[in-house]
Amino acid sequence: MSPSPATGPAPVVLYVGIEWDQLPDSFAPEVKQRIKAGIAQAMAELRALGVEARWCGVPTAPAAAVALVRAAVATTPVDCVLIGAGLRKTDQVLVLFEQIVNAVRVACPGAALCFNTVPEDSAEAVRRWLARP
Repeated sequence: MSPSPATGPAPVVLYVGIEWDQLPDSFAPEVKQRIKAGIAQAMAELRALGVEARWCGVPTAPAAAVALVRAAVATTPVDCVLIGAGLRKTDQVLVLFEQIVNAVRVACPGAALCFNTVPEDSAEAVRRWLARP
């Protein structure tokens, strides 16, 4: 998946999630630390795959989060958007999750969407979708 002269530039992956220090208080401190470590691990693994990985940490305020996502994809086409880091598993942020998914769908309709199940499988989620035609 790394770039070569025959394939062109590296695929661009945008990893969207709640900034770990902005997670709701209902998240246990050990969960917050796991998410923080998972973000760092995922970014390193994505770069090791040969993709141009970009982190887009968002606050929990939906309007501000949507604005950040739109700004993150405004200048460069994105091949894949990974959504995780506290966004997809809790009822506390369901509305935020929906708004992020819809903002991505509108802002970059050609990008694959993928979701991790835990922070540690983020690279695998991206690999599933970048390998598809």
